[in-house]
Amino acid sequence: MKFIAITFLLLSTFYFSQEIDCPMENGVTYYNESYDYKNKYIKPEINLCCETKVYSEKPISVISVSEGKVSGVILTGNLLSILVRKGDEFYVYADLTSTSLKKNDEVKIGDVIGTIDKKSEFSDRGKYILIFSYWQGIEINDVFDRLKCIKK
Repeated sequence: MKFIAITFLLLSTFYFSQEIDCPMENGVTYYNESYDYKNKYIKPEINLCCETKVYSEKPISVISVSEGKVSGVILTGNLLSILVRKGDEFYVYADLTSTSLKKNDEVKIGDVIGTIDKKSEFSDRGKYILIFSYWQGIEINDVFDRLKCIKK
């Protein structure tokens, strides 16, 4: 039993330490844009943290960092969020201005998820912003250190 537990921990460490490509070309992430907070209305032990903002000085084409199936296209105001599911993993690409994807579409690594061609009014870092997050089950994971973007 001890061997199984140790093997699981080693495999878990390997699995969770996978690197994730940058979801856009020439994106820049800033360390203090990743944050933690708790939501008292769900469960205090669930950590709702770790969305990462990726900035660009020019309009961007957002690309998939994983294969999977589109499980949702959500319109909030005039911005879109795309949820890509692979098993119990979810990749969320938020604040897109356009997409050609619809629910149940299959995506592969490198496929275009959508575009961001509207400037953000509130950013002093980059004019175009992608909000990216990675979930495993109901746990959101901080991917800042694993995104292969230019970091500042």
